[in-house]
Amino acid sequence: NVETEYYFDEKLYKRRFKIEKANAWLDSFKALLVRFETLNITWINLHYLALSILFLRKIKVQTAFIKKFQ
Repeated sequence: NVETEYYFDEKLYKRRFKIEKANAWLDSFKALLVRFETLNITWINLHYLALSILFLRKIKVQTAFIKKFQ
């Protein structure tokens, strides 16, 4: 019998989960998912735009939550 030793790094797993979650959010933008753009710089800038939109949405939700208690 060969025993298989499993290695689990909790810190690495948490980091990977955050990255996978961010990738799933980016997949909601069709232009990034299908990649209509032919220039790399345009495609990269679309990522910046998508991340900015996601960030602004998160701020809006948090701001609305904070205003409830003021």
